[in-house]
Amino acid sequence: MNTKHILYNIYMGKKMHAKKFIKLLSICICLFICMNYSGIYGYLAIRAEKASVSDSDHVKGIYVKADTASQQLDEENIKKYSDYIQALKEDNGLQLSTDGINSFEKIIGLIDATRLNAVIINVKDDGGNVTIPADSEYVTQAGSYNYQLTNISKTMEQLKKHGIYVIARIVVFKDDVLAKNITHSIKYDDGTVWKDYSGSAWVDPYDEWVRQYNIEVAKQAAILGFDEIQFDYIRFPEKFSQYDISKKYLENKIRQDQLIRQFLKDAKNQLKPYDVKISADVFGCVAYLWDDPLNVDIGQVWYNLTQQVDYISPMVYPSHYRGTTWYTQKDPNKHPYEVVKGAIEDSLRINSAFSDKAGIRFWLQDFSMYGYEYGPLQILDQVQALHEKGIDTYMFWNNRNIYDPLNYLILEDKNPADTSISYYVYDIYKNTPHEAAEKFLSSEINKDMYQNFILKSIKTRPQEYMDYAKTVQWTNITDYELTGYRSSFNTSQVFFNIINKDNQQKWVLFMVLEQGLWKVNGYYCIK
Repeated sequence: MNTKHILYNIYMGKKMHAKKFIKLLSICICLFICMNYSGIYGYLAIRAEKASVSDSDHVKGIYVKADTASQQLDEENIKKYSDYIQALKEDNGLQLSTDGINSFEKIIGLIDATRLNAVIINVKDDGGNVTIPADSEYVTQAGSYNYQLTNISKTMEQLKKHGIYVIARIVVFKDDVLAKNITHSIKYDDGTVWKDYSGSAWVDPYDEWVRQYNIEVAKQAAILGFDEIQFDYIRFPEKFSQYDISKKYLENKIRQDQLIRQFLKDAKNQLKPYDVKISADVFGCVAYLWDDPLNVDIGQVWYNLTQQVDYISPMVYPSHYRGTTWYTQKDPNKHPYEVVKGAIEDSLRINSAFSDKAGIRFWLQDFSMYGYEYGPLQILDQVQALHEKGIDTYMFWNNRNIYDPLNYLILEDKNPADTSISYYVYDIYKNTPHEAAEKFLSSEINKDMYQNFILKSIKTRPQEYMDYAKTVQWTNITDYELTGYRSSFNTSQVFFNIINKDNQQKWVLFMVLEQGLWKVNGYYCIK
């Protein structure tokens, strides 16, 4: 038995570490107690089948660079690599050679042999190169076509035969190629192209030609048969307003996040005839911070994104949560489960404030950084955090496009939870109705617009956050005391003594379970 077989057996539990076993046993005991206590409190495990090419809600994808996707696909090599992975899975002692199989063939073979079912291919890359043939005057003017995916039509045909969902990644406003055209770049007064701290050039998001150029590239991808358009770097440079140069680009213009919203809205309208999904990559902290100046500065504010795309994709790489404690972890990179779990809860919570909203599909980490190795257990921890919330869609990033099959075989026996189950008393964040009611009253005392908006039922307030902010009427509550509550299956009444500036009143808050979260559906003063 070779080293890989031994590693796989260890990871799959044949030689399970005592600490992992105790952890697993504890989880099982807790679930058993909870299920017997409430009768319905628990998760229903379901076997996830490989998604069809059109099943966007169950995409499980991996990132593919254009130079990788330009490699020829030989069906015999793909099958050889798929058989190799199957031998690893079954641990049958077969010694199969992978010599002569290129990176792209390995990726397709990996997808064939596992639950993976999608690829995310660079159509316009981080440097601004358009990698697909593009019959567009905009691309001609930009001079950005670099002839990488010249055989893309045949490649797309092969990918579809394997039942693979194909996403076109388009890097929008970070664009070294187009920035060489001074007309469209962020530049100094003397015409010199401005560059950020990493040495990358950016184009002006307020430039209408720039925005339309990227939409035209998206149209070309749709014509070629891509199932989804994914906009990345759909933002301004980080901390842009702190640069002196930003003044002439931001003054007397609509807010950055409103501009990004308008771009996505225009893209959505123009791409409707092409029958493609639209997604947007965002920083992981966008869900953690609501209307924060940092998010406004880069143009990524959740409530201005979620109704303009089919999917929001927070990049929740644990290695990128640095500089402070995140989700109680001083070194987030070493705690992928805790970090991803916290990011998921933030994202689901903020998204629950909207009725017409995007789905959430997370970018996860399959690379090692800052001295901490990511392997099968780290991959498993991230996906486990998703499954505990009933999420069965994700994407993995590895910039080298080297995907170890052991990282994905370990997921084969893991199933997502079914969060369609309603809970008695607790919501999916383990809040009781009265705990949610107390959080709402605290938001009234502190004039916390964000919490107040989220904790009110969608049916009782304006759908748009900015409209709500203009019309909200705050109460004069200074303190409160919980006096009792009664609950049914998905509704509850919570009773409080409310202290105002001048008097004390008895209130009842009507709570409803909405999108998995207890929310205030109404309230009135008893006396």
